[in-house]
Amino acid sequence: DTILRHLEDTGRTPADYDVIITGDLGKLGHSLSLEMLRDRGLDIPDDAFQDCGVLMYRENQGVQSGGSGCACSAVGIRSCAT
Repeated sequence: DTILRHLEDTGRTPADYDVIITGDLGKLGHSLSLEMLRDRGLDIPDDAFQDCGVLMYRENQGVQSGGSGCACSAVGIRSCAT
């Protein structure tokens, strides 16, 4: 909802951004969010919608509920920039 409202409020589209990055939805939350955004008519390529928690943790790591969205965002954005 936040992503949709931002795009509506600013008149922008996902194509206006190099990448849209969420904090720490985890693999399931990321997948569901992408599906919901596409169901609402947004054309977002897989590589243009990323999640910091997914980027940061390996799939076999036992992180349970993941990390802090704030911490994952700081680390994830840094890793996307390099």
